[in-house]
Amino acid sequence: MRNIIFRAWNKRDKYIVSSPRSICTILQHRMGLPQHAGWNSYNEQSSKDDYVLMQYTGVKDNNGKMIFEGDILKDINTIDDEVLGFVEFSKGLYEVGMYSLYYVAVECKCLVVGNIHDNKLEVWSIRER
Repeated sequence: MRNIIFRAWNKRDKYIVSSPRSICTILQHRMGLPQHAGWNSYNEQSSKDDYVLMQYTGVKDNNGKMIFEGDILKDINTIDDEVLGFVEFSKGLYEVGMYSLYYVAVECKCLVVGNIHDNKLEVWSIRER
């Protein structure tokens, strides 16, 4: 069984949130639950729309880094380090472009090179292919 791990992209301030306390607070906002004072790690009030949640896929890249939804992957088996695409959940499984994430991670030997939130220009070039 894989661990259920989340991280979140703060759309307003443009950074990744990964601490468990912060993620719990964001999940409370998402579900509309009252905030427990001991778990709220933010001083300011935030909206549930201020964050994009990204779930851990259960797969790691060739360097052992956890792969999350929205991560951009490149194939290290190719001479030009081809960018394969970004990870998204579709049709009941994680996909990278037209490939399953499992195939990309195991057969292609991939590396995480960024995410779709930090690397907007990279995402547009991937979609144009």
